[in-house]
Amino acid sequence: MLLLVLVRIMWRFANKPPEPLPSLHGWERVLSKAVHHSLYLLIVLVPLSGWLHDSAFKDAAKYPLTLFGTVPWFRIPPFTTMDPVAKEHWHHIFGVTHSLVLKVLLWIALILHVAGALKHQFMDKQRELQRMWF
Repeated sequence: MLLLVLVRIMWRFANKPPEPLPSLHGWERVLSKAVHHSLYLLIVLVPLSGWLHDSAFKDAAKYPLTLFGTVPWFRIPPFTTMDPVAKEHWHHIFGVTHSLVLKVLLWIALILHVAGALKHQFMDKQRELQRMWF
């Protein structure tokens, strides 16, 4: 996932998004920027927190980490030498962060993003979806 995130960020730098419509209210501009920045932050934090969660698994040595079940992958080094009690503590923290907190924030950002695009397209009669497409 982190590789896909990197590709997406490189695409974003190479392809500037369209300028905001001049008819947008100030609060719409602020919310739009906040949601976009949140989406980029979350697409980095969600897979990273999952990797941290797996790296802190107390029985990680028994279960090698693989990408897509085939490519051997490493765990984050500080966790490999940590004592089992500390590992369990961090495993819980990263598990809650990954599975609950970041997941909810990602859903909220995604819903706001889609709702904003649909509002502009259908309620404001702006060609928002066409602007977002290639």
